[in-house]
Formats: sequence, C-alpha cells, structure tokens
Amino acid sequence: MAENTDTAVRENQPQAQRPANQPAPLPASDRDLRWKSFRAGNPRFRVFLIVGIIVLLVAGFFLWRYFDSYEDTDDAQIDGHLNSISARVSGHVLKLLVDDNQYVPMGTPLIEIDPKDYQVAVDRAKADYADAVALAEAARVNVPITSVNTNSQTSSAQADVENANAGIAAARQQFSASKAQLAEAEANNVKAQNDLVRYKQLVDKQEI
Repeated sequence: MAENTDTAVRENQPQAQRPANQPAPLPASDRDLRWKSFRAGNPRFRVFLIVGIIVLLVAGFFLWRYFDSYEDTDDAQIDGHLNSISARVSGHVLKLLVDDNQYVPMGTPLIEIDPKDYQVAVDRAKADYADAVALAEAARVNVPITSVNTNSQTSSAQADVENANAGIAAARQQFSASKAQLAEAEANNVKAQNDLVRYKQLVDKQEI
C-alpha cells in the first residue's frame, strides 16, 4: 500500500519543463560509467593527474629554455678579432700546443718546430769554430820553434797566428750569423703556421 502511495505522489509532482531548444541528454555509456566510478573510487587518480601535469609543465619549461638558447638563421655574421703572429724562423711543425679559441697568455708556447735543420747549422758553425781554434793553437805552438830559426819564419808564424785569429773571428761571425738565421727561420715558420691557420679558417668559411 505504501509503494502505491509513493508512486502516486511521484506521478502527481510537477516535472521540470525542459526548454524547447535544449537537446535531451544522451544516456551515459557503460564505458563512461566505469570511468566515472574509477575516478570516484580511486583517490590516487587525482594525485597522479596533478603530478603528471606538474611534470609536463616542468619539462615544457626546460624544453623552452633549451630551444630558446639557440639561434637559427640563414644569414649570420660574427664579429671577432684576428691577430696575426709573425714567426722569426720557418720549419716543420712537430706539435701544436694550443686548441682553437683557447685563451693564450703572453709568453705561452704555441707550436713546437723541428730543430734538426737548425741544429745541423749550429753544429757546423761549432765545428768550424773548433777547427779555427785548433789551427790557432797549432800556430801558437809552432811560433817559438819558428822564431828560433829565422826572422822570416817568425814573420810567417805571426802571419799564421793572425790568419788563425781572423779565422776564429770569421767563425764567430759565422756562428752569430747562423744563430741569426736560425732565429729568422723560426720566426718565418711561426708566421707561416699562423698564416696557414688563418687562411684555413677563411677557406672553411668560404670567404676566400
């Protein structure tokens, strides 16, 4: 009897009128019902959703920072300073002691040049100097013996001594000249290596 009364009451209650232009709501599917029940019954879903959103925001921020730090252009120009360094001597480079774009203080060695050719010249000058010294010593030893014999021999020995001294002076001058040539060759080598690096950079940029 109570059920019939409730049914009658429900039937007598006025129903809300739906606007004419409002479409009737579609019935929820089983999939939607299961999804809603999963969200309502699983409290971790909201936590995972919030954590996922935070992770996506952080990842998007770092990606934006990463891609924003790089410039992309088809017509770029770079301002810089090219300082040419002249070398005193020339020669074969054994080792490059610096890298590209490296800060180099004053006095830092840049390259190592093969010293074999210049060492040969120095050794030759030393040998010539030793020969001249030996000739001078021999002439000095022979001076007392020749001076006892005749005055002419004394004069000849003195001339030999002078010639030996002149040979020593010439050997010293030749040694100094060889050292100067060695320094000049090293300077030319450094200049050639610097020109090579500079022209290589220009060729790589297709500027020459």
